[in-house]
Amino acid sequence: MLFTTIISFVIIYFGIQINLNLNQTFAESKEVFGTDIGRNTAIFLNAKDELQKSYCQANVPLYLEVEASIGMFYMLVLLLTVGMFTSTCQKILVFRTKDNVTLSVGLILLEMSIFAAGLLFIFSSTSEINNTLISDVCSKQMDMSAMEKNGVDKAFSLLNTREGELDFKLIISTLVV
Repeated sequence: MLFTTIISFVIIYFGIQINLNLNQTFAESKEVFGTDIGRNTAIFLNAKDELQKSYCQANVPLYLEVEASIGMFYMLVLLLTVGMFTSTCQKILVFRTKDNVTLSVGLILLEMSIFAAGLLFIFSSTSEINNTLISDVCSKQMDMSAMEKNGVDKAFSLLNTREGELDFKLIISTLVV
C-alpha cells in the first residue's frame, strides 16, 4: 500500500510537469502566432522564418522535456497498472476462497478504472509517430539530431491528437486525478 501511494504521488508530480510544459508551449504558440499551431498548422507552415525560428528555439527544449517526462510517467504507470490489476485479482481470489469476506464493489471498480486508464495510456504512448510538423520545420531553423527530432515528434503527436484519436491529455488527467 505504501509503495502504491508513493508511486501515485510521483505520477501526480510528472503529470503536473507534463501539463505545465504543455501550457507553456500553448502560451508560446498563442504569443507568436495568435493561435494554437496544433490545430492550425497552416499558420505555422506559412509563417516567416524569424517567427518559426523564435518558436522553435523556445519550444523544442520544452517538447524534449515533455518527452522525457512521458518516458518516466510511462514506467510509473506501467507499475501502477500492474499493481491495480494484481490487487483486483487478489481481492476476487480471497473473496472466492475464504468464508465471511466482504467484497467492496466500489474499491474494485476504482482499481479497474485505474487499470483501464493505465492501459489506455500505455497503448497511446507506444503508438507510432504520425505528426512530424515541428521537426520538419524546426530542423531547417536549428540543428537537431535524429534523436531530438524523434522526441519532438513523439511529444507533439501525443499532445496534439487528431480527430478520432484518444486524447492523450485527457488520459494523463484521468490518471493524475
